[in-house]
Amino acid sequence: MKPEAPPAAPPNSSAPTEGESPAVLDFREFEPATAADWRKAAESFLKGAPFEKKLITRTPEGVALQPIYSAPDSDETPAGARPPRFGGLIAQEISAAEAKDFNPALRADLMAGQNTTPLPLDTATRRAQDPGEAAPDEIGRDGLSFAVLQDLRAALDGVDLAAAPPFVWAGASALPFLGLVGALAEERTCRAADWGGAILADPLTEWAREGVPDLGLPDAYAEMAACLRWAEMRMPKLRVIGIQAHLWAEAGGSAVDELACAIATGAAYLREMVGRGIDVDMAAARMVFSFSLGSQIFMQIAKLRAARQLWARVAAAFGGDAGAAPMAIHGRSSGFAKSSLDPHANLLRITGDAFAGMVAGVESLHLSAFDETLRMPDAFSRRLARNVQIILSEECGLADVADAAGGSWYVEKLTAELAGKAWTRFQEIEAVGGMAAALRGGSPQRAAAEAGEARFAALASGRESLVGVNLSANPKEEARAVSTEDRTAFRSDRVTTVAKIAEAVSNPGRIRISHVPGAIEAFLSGWTIGQVRRSLPRGSAAEPAIERIQPRRVASGFEALRARAADWAKTAGQPPAAWLATFGPPRQHRARADFSSAFLACGGFEVRSGRSEHAIEDAVNDAIASGAPVVVICSTDDTYPGIVPVFTSLLKARAPSVHILVAGAPGDQEAAYREAGVDDFIHLGVNRLAFLENLLTTLNPVVK
Repeated sequence: MKPEAPPAAPPNSSAPTEGESPAVLDFREFEPATAADWRKAAESFLKGAPFEKKLITRTPEGVALQPIYSAPDSDETPAGARPPRFGGLIAQEISAAEAKDFNPALRADLMAGQNTTPLPLDTATRRAQDPGEAAPDEIGRDGLSFAVLQDLRAALDGVDLAAAPPFVWAGASALPFLGLVGALAEERTCRAADWGGAILADPLTEWAREGVPDLGLPDAYAEMAACLRWAEMRMPKLRVIGIQAHLWAEAGGSAVDELACAIATGAAYLREMVGRGIDVDMAAARMVFSFSLGSQIFMQIAKLRAARQLWARVAAAFGGDAGAAPMAIHGRSSGFAKSSLDPHANLLRITGDAFAGMVAGVESLHLSAFDETLRMPDAFSRRLARNVQIILSEECGLADVADAAGGSWYVEKLTAELAGKAWTRFQEIEAVGGMAAALRGGSPQRAAAEAGEARFAALASGRESLVGVNLSANPKEEARAVSTEDRTAFRSDRVTTVAKIAEAVSNPGRIRISHVPGAIEAFLSGWTIGQVRRSLPRGSAAEPAIERIQPRRVASGFEALRARAADWAKTAGQPPAAWLATFGPPRQHRARADFSSAFLACGGFEVRSGRSEHAIEDAVNDAIASGAPVVVICSTDDTYPGIVPVFTSLLKARAPSVHILVAGAPGDQEAAYREAGVDDFIHLGVNRLAFLENLLTTLNPVVK
């Protein structure tokens, strides 16, 4: 059968004839639309509502998010600042205090997708103290206790560090722990040059984290330089300088706070290393920056892109080649926005964290386990967190594209705004003498604390939402106790065991260790980490105590509120209850009834309602029959004057102790409603956390 010929093009058609190129559509006849034209059209739809209030969102960083973006004025990006592809390093931390628990968990995780060896260190180890020198609560706190080579040997038994490189935040100085790792390498007679990873010193952020300095900064910088030189010769793939910028976000700091502190800290380290004769590119290539990853996905992507731009600028200012030593970024889920309420929602949050980190091209990634706010994560919860990034990388292909957000007008503009604000803040830090001087004065700590308080206030008032906490809360959720482990016996055993090992070392005080090889030899000879620290030639003056940056969780206020409601339920045998007295057809009361239910659920109230009433006497009967200590009147502003005074007076006459609320702002009727017996009002302008705390106290002063 002969195929039909294609239809002929209509007259004046732009369809090409044989041998011609396709026609290009020409829109020059249309007048190009401007931003002013678009805004005028948008305002017509708002019908008088303010454009700035309805369509512009202001972030904690002071950025005004626009409803629409156009091409930026410039596409130029500093050399070395474009994000690479996700580095693919899965660095899930294992919470354990004892090597006997850590080693089997690590080996199992390495068989199930993990490809690095994160070693979280307890406070004593980060300070290079033997257990007997540390306070009891510092032994096994936040990580593993390492004092002698046999501790590291037990933790890493059967682990090939060439295949799964170590990742360690070693404290103010990496030299003692680097010596411990180097001793293990020599004991195994393997090529340490094959080991990559990171054993990181970060004296400035450790100082801010602990408040009390571990050692003088000149000593810390001297040991940092010694580690750099040794690593360059013996372990050329290893990074030894770290900047824990994520700690500023954990304290509540904004993206601008985190960026400025990161760049200021990195600049301080570069300045000190260059001053000690180390090439700027060599020093920059040994650095790792750790940034938080939170729920505002585009803000996180822009933050990491801005970090690379800023760091390229700093490296160039020191005479370095930003392209030769691009910023290495380790991404971490932010604990600030995680909650013990509805904890499985944390799985969704870490998925957003991972997405942002991968799109922004982090080199390595740690995602929080969904239950870490409640207990020490187990193999199951670690597996879920690990598989989130494996799925996004392997199934979704997020690791296949470099700078996937590049070219987005929104992201590019947001990146530029963050970079500008952070650079201004960085210059302010430099103007007072650098990061160390700023920490002494307390300005970075105050900025992070103020930003954190603003976030707490935004959540309490409902301006910021956290699902399961102040939005879509589940009042029937079973209270989960935060589990803690009694480590008294473990700590006592550690003190005794390490003390015996130390006694067997002959004359450790007569040997002075000034470099990594000396520390390696000492550990191979049976020395403890405390003996190595005391043998280092340290003598600089100690830094003063400063205000600490303390990790917080924005949901903590609501968590405490729900704990009070749980105590109520234990005492009374049932949770606090509220009855919705709804009037009129559903369209008249549904919006306020839904709002009231969601509002009270945040405080653990069990909210009930019956049929919609038209007769006020029937509504009073239903409210009394419910037995609820709280009754909420739900209808419209127009109907309230005829309902509220009558309903309230009748109900109070029969049940004086009932707490009556009206859903909606009362306006000029407030005095009349309160005179009739209304106790309070709930609406969008109410601080729900403070209101619910006061309500629980009013209803049951015994529950504190």
